[in-house]
Amino acid sequence: MRQLSSTLWVLIVLIGGAPWGLGHAAEPLPEPAIVTPAPPDNPTAPPSDAVILFDGKDMSAWTHTDGKPAGWTVADGVATAGKGDIISKHYFSDAQVHVEFKLPESGKGHGNSGLYFHNLYEVQIIDSHSANKFQPAQQCAGLYKKFPPRVNACKAPGEWQTYDIIFHSAKLDDAGKVVTPARFTVFHNGVLVQYNRPLWKGTGGGAKNKMISKGPLKIQDHGSPVQFRNIWLRPIPPVNEYTGPALSAADLKKQAERIEPRLPGLGPHPGHLPSDAVVLFDGKSLEGWSNDKWKLADGYMEVTRSGGNNTKAKFGDVQLHVEWATPSEVKGNSQGRGNSGVYLHGRYEVQVLDSFDNKTYPDGQAASIYKQYPPLVNASRGPGQWQTYDIVYRAAKYDAQGKLTDPGGFTVLHNGVLVQDHVINKRVGKTGPKDGKPITGHLHLQDHGNPVRYRNIWYRPLN
Repeated sequence: MRQLSSTLWVLIVLIGGAPWGLGHAAEPLPEPAIVTPAPPDNPTAPPSDAVILFDGKDMSAWTHTDGKPAGWTVADGVATAGKGDIISKHYFSDAQVHVEFKLPESGKGHGNSGLYFHNLYEVQIIDSHSANKFQPAQQCAGLYKKFPPRVNACKAPGEWQTYDIIFHSAKLDDAGKVVTPARFTVFHNGVLVQYNRPLWKGTGGGAKNKMISKGPLKIQDHGSPVQFRNIWLRPIPPVNEYTGPALSAADLKKQAERIEPRLPGLGPHPGHLPSDAVVLFDGKSLEGWSNDKWKLADGYMEVTRSGGNNTKAKFGDVQLHVEWATPSEVKGNSQGRGNSGVYLHGRYEVQVLDSFDNKTYPDGQAASIYKQYPPLVNASRGPGQWQTYDIVYRAAKYDAQGKLTDPGGFTVLHNGVLVQDHVINKRVGKTGPKDGKPITGHLHLQDHGNPVRYRNIWYRPLN
């Protein structure tokens, strides 16, 4: 192997990966645990490995900040803020967290509340739909006074909203000094609004609190009757992520672009798309694709042993949504059962496979980054059921001399379950274009000889 430069070795350490292209270690990869995802008709329901913090019945999983019982009212499956902040009895480190909230339609305070992770870092809750007079980093889904949301995906007061948050806690040395910052990736109503943002200390009301690596979730009572339901979390393994480019002072002052979010769940209907989405397949035609020999029926396209299919459109960094289904009739096993693939830029594969009760090599099962990373868990639904991939893809970056500065990578949710957690792309070239321009490419859907179906494919460009 040619010796890597010291700069690249530092980059490798920072992003927590081995040098790309080196292949696997000698030890066999462990089999991912099986997690049953939410049913298709209720995509935000807790997966089977979730810790339930609020199921609509009572506040038994919470206390007031003074340790007394939480005084919030519960009715019709909904908890309403009042009588002080509450903290969860459950303590966690790194986690995927799901919270649903609804802002009041009237009254003072702009529906103000907040989620405090470890009683340190606030993900803001406020009405940024009706009133947009706040500083950018104080808007809904802002990391309070530190990072504004990438876009304003807030729904109107009176509508239920979702936060799906990938949180990595700060890591401390023996002296209590922070050596790795906390990090946040946030989807607001299914729209990516924060990506891997680092926080070295608390924000807002948590700025002076002691730094910890394990702690509770606090929900703020800011005097507005904000309502909450369906709160759960999943522990996830710790990783060392690459931070990506930092925000400039100008970025921090910039108002987020307003977009209308839609339901991020299953279905081929246009109402499920964010307003800034670019539609690649709406179930009506194959006009935007290279292979018109695939079967088109009932809002889906199906592999027909006629070769793969490329989009005519190209893109760079994206949030990509794909829905797919393996054949309901089970034939074959391992890699011969419901096999296809979603290739970013036509090169890097997120595997599609019937991995429901179908043993294969871990880094070749559904939701693996093929032959790079097994999924964290196996979140597959059964044969014939529609499944979702929500993928954040960052392309490799090269400087004006063609030197690799950032290998890019993937974050993947399979049926709403985090399965790839800010992993780096190990198969990019160490040298690339010398024009310094962003790399773009097609989306490729693989023909592996199995009649896999696809529908409702769209992306959001991430500038």
